Amino acid sequence: MDALSSAERVPAEEREAVVLVMGGTHGPLFVVQESEAAVAHLAAHYPQFKKRGFGWCLSVEEVSFMMAELHPRGSIRFATAAVERQFTVLRQSYARECAMYAALTAEHGYRLRHGSQFGSSYIGYQDVGEHGECLLFAGPLTELERVRAERIARSVGKLAMLVTMDADDGGGVSAGVTVTPLAAASSTGAPRRRSQKSRRTGSPLL
Repeated sequence: MDALSSAERVPAEEREAVVLVMGGTHGPLFVVQESEAAVAHLAAHYPQFKKRGFGWCLSVEEVSFMMAELHPRGSIRFATAAVERQFTVLRQSYARECAMYAALTAEHGYRLRHGSQFGSSYIGYQDVGEHGECLLFAGPLTELERVRAERIARSVGKLAMLVTMDADDGGGVSAGVTVTPLAAASSTGAPRRRSQKSRRTGSPLL
């Protein structure tokens, strides 16, 4: 899937002006306190954040991504200490997922929705009004998991993509990701490094 062009990214002046308030929680999701400005910004630039049946509720990965995306003058705020505490705990528990989401969105250009209904990490879109183009599976995968992932993707008319992250020099979580068609990865037993690898240092997500 082709990455979104840089022209489709939100201009810096628009990012800086927006403040999103997390007014509460719905399970692991963070409910956006809806204002005209907040809804207009999300609908225009991040329609994938709207959850069917729940409205504008953001996952921990999405909130983490928006913290970086709105910086420096725009921001994410939390209506209560309890909401902020839940976010802090979840972000610590899912640091790898937050870093992966940020790299897939900002560097590789995917519009993402969670893919749990297909057993994948995410569904990747170019246009969220259409069907997703691919299913993104976080590696490493066993051979059986690879076969199952490819079969599921084919059955719903999507590509199966393998997402791998590199360990940083200290053995921790890196924000560098490689996205490879799963069929290509399966044929060699390891991801081919032909797709763009992104590295982001000093990420505020971690």
